Amino acid sequence: QGLRQTCGPPQHPRASSVAVMVQVALRSVASVLVLICLCLGFRRNAGFVLPSGVKRAVPKAAQASPSAVALPPAACQYANVLSATTLGLAIAAVAAHRRSESRIRKVAMHFKGGKGGHEAEIMKTKEKASKWFGIGKGFRPAIHRIMKTTKLWDHRDLNRSDEKRSPKYAEQVLKNAFYGKRQFQFASRHFLDYINPMDMAPANTRGDDIRRKIDAKRTTPQHIRKYDEPAKFKKLAIPHWEMPENYTRSVTLQELVAAGVQYGHQKDKWDPRMMPYIYADHGGTHIFDLVQTAAGLNRACYYVQEAAAMGAEFLLISTKEQGREVIREKVQDLGIHYFLDLYWRGTVTNFQAFREHVKILKDLQAAKAQGEWQWKSAQEVEKLEAKLKWQTMMYSGAQNMTQLPDICIFVDEVKEWQAVKEMVGMGIPCVGLIDSNNSPKYVDLPIPGNASGARSIELVVGKLIDSIRKGKLIGAGIAEADKKVIKKQWDPWLFSRDRIRWANRRSLRQEWQRRRYGSYERFKECNPFGEMDTMPAFAPMNWNAIREAYGTTIADL
Repeated sequence: QGLRQTCGPPQHPRASSVAVMVQVALRSVASVLVLICLCLGFRRNAGFVLPSGVKRAVPKAAQASPSAVALPPAACQYANVLSATTLGLAIAAVAAHRRSESRIRKVAMHFKGGKGGHEAEIMKTKEKASKWFGIGKGFRPAIHRIMKTTKLWDHRDLNRSDEKRSPKYAEQVLKNAFYGKRQFQFASRHFLDYINPMDMAPANTRGDDIRRKIDAKRTTPQHIRKYDEPAKFKKLAIPHWEMPENYTRSVTLQELVAAGVQYGHQKDKWDPRMMPYIYADHGGTHIFDLVQTAAGLNRACYYVQEAAAMGAEFLLISTKEQGREVIREKVQDLGIHYFLDLYWRGTVTNFQAFREHVKILKDLQAAKAQGEWQWKSAQEVEKLEAKLKWQTMMYSGAQNMTQLPDICIFVDEVKEWQAVKEMVGMGIPCVGLIDSNNSPKYVDLPIPGNASGARSIELVVGKLIDSIRKGKLIGAGIAEADKKVIKKQWDPWLFSRDRIRWANRRSLRQEWQRRRYGSYERFKECNPFGEMDTMPAFAPMNWNAIREAYGTTIADL
């Protein structure tokens, strides 16, 4: 009964091998028992009880041998009982083996639908194993399985030399540490002396890597603009800046209407934040309020004129095809940095890489001017010409920009979103011509108008360029002693975390906003980018003194 329960259908990949081992063991036991039975039954004087009429067979050698000794009667009875018992056990074992084999065959035929024998058992085992150790399309490679990696680690441990595991090796290490050349001792008995780990760290260690990263971080444009060279013209100063009332207007409503500045995009392609600048909807197209457009353009022209008189650096970005060549002619003789074909992303945030590309452009121009290409093959010259053409299109307009710009002028916020994002991160004021599908949130001096028409772009950008030219003439006529000196001040925009959306994890509505401003809406109206803290007077940062005073953690600012 126990054998029938044990030899049931295999439930594990190793079940088939267990069943085979049990069958082989049963066959071996049966054969041995049968052999013992035969040996005891035909032994001389074994005393088997034979049927009546059958004589005992005695070998002739035993009859002729005078030294043959007959067994006593008790031994003969014991041999008879042992022989009969052994023969019975052998017959029972053979019968049990037959029954178990028949049981296995029946179960296999039941599960495989008629297929009998060991083939059904093996196929069933393979199907079970394939669920866990599948091979083929859709299965993970064997090297990524835990069983394979475990075998690899075991194989590595077996092949590893046991030299370093022995007690002799440990003893030798201790001897070398205390009595050999590799001794160590304390240089001082004073354990409370402050030792700066950044200064004592040897080369090619974690401390050296941290020091190198900190030094590299201090040379980034963000760090320089935040701590060393704050911006002269700040974004937060523009809302409080007012132009004089007797200022001569730069543009009139008739000029705006003639250039088609009043036309926006279709009403289904618009940004709801542009609602204050839209006058009406005419035939499915938004119409701008030209009064606000003229006011915004006059305000922007006066601001860039004052900035140019104080020596500001401008960056013009207008990569649209409309009005590109006209703008190029006006900008080239004025000294304004510009991108009119394609804006190189990272010009402001990755300024070091931008200057490296400019150096490549200048090297190519110098090599061509000196005649180095005449000794090269036609294929090499063709590649160099293509490279020079691409570099010229990308960087020629800003190749003389050796520092970050002070003010950025762009056309169409949707087209130049990457540039606007970089300027906002660096705290650079933005003056832009924005269409009805643009967002005026981060544009400091917005000029709502048509940003798709060539005449509209030429008019707006041309007015701004004329104001810059006028401001530079005014600045050139002022003596150096009479020029207004712009003192360095910390820029609260760069130190504020409220303007960063992911950094502000508090609830939008706070109780102190209602108490101080009357309501949350009033607070947002007064602080559209969050609360900006008041900054102290500017003082140059002495990083070595800070590190000596506070340790190394302050250097991560």
